[in-house]
Amino acid sequence: MKTPRLILAAAILSLAMGTYGRSQDDAHHQHWMVSLKSVGGCNPRSGDAGPEYYFRQRDADGRWQARELPDFLSSQVQDVPTIFFVHGNPTPLYRVHEMGRQMWQLLEREAEGRPFRLVVWAWPDDRKMNRRTAQYEASRSDVQGYGLARLVEQGNLDAPTSYIGYSFGARVVASALELLAGGQVAGRQLDDAPATRLRGARVMLLGAALDDYWLAPGYRYGRALDMAERMVVTTNACDPAMRFYGLIYRGPGPNAVGRFGPACLNRIGEARDKLEVIDLSCSVGKNHDWYLYMSAAGFLSR
Repeated sequence: MKTPRLILAAAILSLAMGTYGRSQDDAHHQHWMVSLKSVGGCNPRSGDAGPEYYFRQRDADGRWQARELPDFLSSQVQDVPTIFFVHGNPTPLYRVHEMGRQMWQLLEREAEGRPFRLVVWAWPDDRKMNRRTAQYEASRSDVQGYGLARLVEQGNLDAPTSYIGYSFGARVVASALELLAGGQVAGRQLDDAPATRLRGARVMLLGAALDDYWLAPGYRYGRALDMAERMVVTTNACDPAMRFYGLIYRGPGPNAVGRFGPACLNRIGEARDKLEVIDLSCSVGKNHDWYLYMSAAGFLSR
């Protein structure tokens, strides 16, 4: 019987790299970092220019170079998977770089010659974690999700895409998927959501800091699963951040998806077959740390 560690290792690699095979001879690995500069208006129909971004790309010498939106969009190669990694918060910028480098090393080691494009969605914050900070990060996540969705809709909609969201980063991913599916989040929506034109994504939510029932139809991210070809969700009943997640509300709050998994599964219907839940309680234990989740997932060794 496979352990959760090996199962999750296999899941993350298959989700990110897929079975797309070797691509064009001139394709190569790419490492990007994207940050949201400003979100613009809530509705593209208002005539606003929309979100503005900071783009950085790591060159062959390991140095980060400033890039523009056209550079990012033109870097997308058909049949080369793009992996969006969204970290949790609060996380200072230096840790964002470390986490991105760890993800890059994993993908590069396991890609077996297949090219990929890693995009680290950076939204750093160095605040001290407390209830007010958690509430602030929760509110930021939907804005970040809107920025991510607006970026994705400008790219090649038929290109293979994966999303890996950790902690509040999982909320960013779920928000983006909901918007791409035509939903509305925190008063924002896409003018022409590409739901029927967008290739199904592969999604992994690690230690997800979002309400456990939000992925069910009719709730906040009820359409997110519609945009997924496959979704893997990890759980850890011992994770203190997941145990006390409900405290971000004024009264008793719900459990986090990352504690016991999505609730109301009976309402998901046929989409339930897309969803896989992996328990990491024994592997990660009483911690909410990206490095430990990585280790449990077999990122550092298998």
